[in-house]
Amino acid sequence: MRLPFIPTHTLFEKYKTMIIDNQLSFSSGATFGDGAATGATDAVSTNVYNAGSAKSVFGGSGRAKVAIHVTAAAGTTPKFRARLVGADNAALTTNPEIISDTGLSAAITAGLLPLSYELVPSNQKVAKQYYGVIVVMGAADNTCTYSANVVETSQNNVK
Repeated sequence: MRLPFIPTHTLFEKYKTMIIDNQLSFSSGATFGDGAATGATDAVSTNVYNAGSAKSVFGGSGRAKVAIHVTAAAGTTPKFRARLVGADNAALTTNPEIISDTGLSAAITAGLLPLSYELVPSNQKVAKQYYGVIVVMGAADNTCTYSANVVETSQNNVK
């Protein structure tokens, strides 16, 4: 089982503590409910990063990753999909570019939670000013609670 992306504060000498800059936190424990009849409504993350002007923030070596952690899901056969998107407006609707995508998960059951995803955004083609995560749940009555944060490397030292 993959462990969640959380800081470890015990035995500081032995483990590194992950510190997340608030500007790079797209969502922290946000509850998302997809109320659309079609079940295909996208929801933009609570926070969107404004680079100030068009910049290729995720076009480099792939050192920066987006850690996504789903802690709760409910509804009729809930599924989860998250995409890191760059766009020309804060709503992420003008000229959006999908930089990285988790793909749609299989049905989420209680036994599978928590779920952790790691987006490796290294294929950005066009410079954008705004960056965020777009989430969709796959059915009309599904909800989830998730966090999405930019981290420099994999958080794999949690024991």
